[in-house]
Amino acid sequence: MLARVVEICRDHARGEQRAGALVIPEAKRNPYASAPEDQISKVFRLHRDPAFETFARDPALIALLAEILGDDIDVFLSQFIFKNPGARGQPWHQDSLYFPFEPPRQVGVWLAVKAFWRSTFRRLPDVRNVSVYTLRSTHSAASAMKIP
Repeated sequence: MLARVVEICRDHARGEQRAGALVIPEAKRNPYASAPEDQISKVFRLHRDPAFETFARDPALIALLAEILGDDIDVFLSQFIFKNPGARGQPWHQDSLYFPFEPPRQVGVWLAVKAFWRSTFRRLPDVRNVSVYTLRSTHSAASAMKIP
């Protein structure tokens, strides 16, 4: 999947737009950039691309999600988030505030597609920008503020 999204980013840098994919650049220039994908923050709407659709339709993943949501499952959003050195990253947030479904049942599936090696720390100004953190039981807490 990483190779595929890199290909999409490089096509975008050459002015070629992949059908369906929405490529969003970083808000500020990445001083560590050495390739076009190093300047990209996110790529949206990937779940219909064959490489990502295979993951989204994986029977083991569907079975896990069905245990939580039941059999009526749909991918309403897909995004690939680059964690480039020096990038702002994501502030604390609750996805449900941005996607107010009724009934309010949704699950985010997060998959790391690249290993993070300790030697990478030397390049990073902030080593906290390396993974997803969760707060226990916040799924059942009152909604937090929405970050614009």
